[in-house]
Amino acid sequence: MGYRVAVLDPDPYAPAGQIANIKLTAAYHDETALQRLAGLCQAVTPASEDIPVESLRRLGASCFVAPCAAAIAIAQDRLAEKSLAQQCGCPTVPFANIEDSGYLVQAWAAIDGPALLKTRCYGHDGKGQSPVDNLDDLVTAFDYRGRVPCLLEARLTAAQEIALTLARSGDGHTVLYPVAEIRTRQGHLDLCCAPARLPAAQTEAARAMAHRLAEAMDYVGVLTVKYFVLADGRLLFNELAAQPHGSADYTVDACLADCHLQQVRALAGLPLCDPRPVCAAATTHLQGVPWPPPEAWETLLAQAEVRLHLDHVAAPSGTLMGHYTCLAATPEAALALATSTRTALGIND
Repeated sequence: MGYRVAVLDPDPYAPAGQIANIKLTAAYHDETALQRLAGLCQAVTPASEDIPVESLRRLGASCFVAPCAAAIAIAQDRLAEKSLAQQCGCPTVPFANIEDSGYLVQAWAAIDGPALLKTRCYGHDGKGQSPVDNLDDLVTAFDYRGRVPCLLEARLTAAQEIALTLARSGDGHTVLYPVAEIRTRQGHLDLCCAPARLPAAQTEAARAMAHRLAEAMDYVGVLTVKYFVLADGRLLFNELAAQPHGSADYTVDACLADCHLQQVRALAGLPLCDPRPVCAAATTHLQGVPWPPPEAWETLLAQAEVRLHLDHVAAPSGTLMGHYTCLAATPEAALALATSTRTALGIND
């Protein structure tokens, strides 16, 4: 689109920094780096909800920041986002707040069953989470998590997970992508398929909830809302992702306009694009997967309906960071292709 890009990241090997026009390697709270970024940029976006809110406030005093610091403050705190969801009429997973060790007995009594202890901050996408089955487990897990503020959430073993991604511009115009079914592996996003195979009523409920949440935050940019779908068909709010999320990676290959383009247009004050899908898609995420042998890549790339995206290999572990998307006329066909290609790559379901 002709824009020049500056990236601030403490990781010298950050993927975005490898292709940016200007790369600033510094901590997110580094005052000198923040001043330089504000002087360089007309618009700034956080690539994660874990960016310090105070840094975004400082940048917002000099340039346009979207999503704004107030929205990120909600998205990075599980208590804040669940409280907002309830205020917006979105049912949530049963939970109890834990500020310190004095809350543990009360929290366990409130949940009273298999649960997950989740750190309130820096705990999205499977991070900062411990399963607990009794009060002793809870005490041990709370100590292990450093006794930081946490939530204790009921563990939903039979629930399906879905995600809905939307983009919202500064004037409040909102476009929504198809709902995606998502599956996790060891807490990390593993597979997503869109459009989700859901009844129309559930799809509309997910869309309506996401609309209300985005409006309540006066959100600008791309937002993903994750839900649990219970066996009786009810939707429960799970969490927010305040940036283009991995569950929307399929939009790059399967939609008229992908979520990254929408983020840039929202930042630039341009009208949002038509998000309609052109086909169904199933995306396999390769985080934590060993690098496959050459013959496996050949099998994968021999499929004309497969699109491979390798972002970066993180030294020294050799962990592959990327994904590939299988395109088809129906979600069932996309999933079938994903299953066969995962077998070729040695990914066991």
